[in-house]
Amino acid sequence: MRTGRFATVSPAAFTRLYWCMRLGIAFIWLWTAWVSWFIYPHAQSVLVGVYTAVIMIALPEFVVHPFGPIVKNIAVLLCLAMLALADRNALAKK
Repeated sequence: MRTGRFATVSPAAFTRLYWCMRLGIAFIWLWTAWVSWFIYPHAQSVLVGVYTAVIMIALPEFVVHPFGPIVKNIAVLLCLAMLALADRNALAKK
């Protein structure tokens, strides 16, 4: 059954693998669209908020760090809130 270093694949097995690959790619494409429309914008702000709170509690020295890694997160949260409000207003005007 083997020729050289690689095993031969029957046409039926190749066809099944082909359709499994296509279905897998379609699932990834649909999953990405769903996450982008419904989950990601909300999850991003929650993730930044939780990350900031955990770091502020566990590593308080980063709150007063010269490069301000935690203070920057507060600015990012405010920007995300502003974008959410702008999006909500744009949807209300439609």
